[in-house]
Amino acid sequence: FYRGLLGFLRHRESQSEEQYGIGLDSIVKIEFWWQFSPTNFESKLFLLKAENEASLLNVDKARSLYEASIKSASDNGRIHEKGLAYEFMGNFLSSVPSGARECTKLAHSCY
Repeated sequence: FYRGLLGFLRHRESQSEEQYGIGLDSIVKIEFWWQFSPTNFESKLFLLKAENEASLLNVDKARSLYEASIKSASDNGRIHEKGLAYEFMGNFLSSVPSGARECTKLAHSCY
């Protein structure tokens, strides 16, 4: 999961197709595990998919998936994953015009 997040992040920094592939591989793995334990893997899956869309610069789709990850983490009592989703959302949105500062504040409240 974390390797996939870093893969997408590194892809956005360097346009490395290898790193992008690491991110995509993580989505496939989490989708597999999600089938057996949705509660444990849903927010992770949404966050990886959000990072994928962020890598493709699909701002609206990425924002929607970040919000889905945040909601899932909140609904399932995974406060650390909620904070992680806010943090990644804020980092991405800081590169495009939007409310990144609010995401950063919300991330800090989760840690």
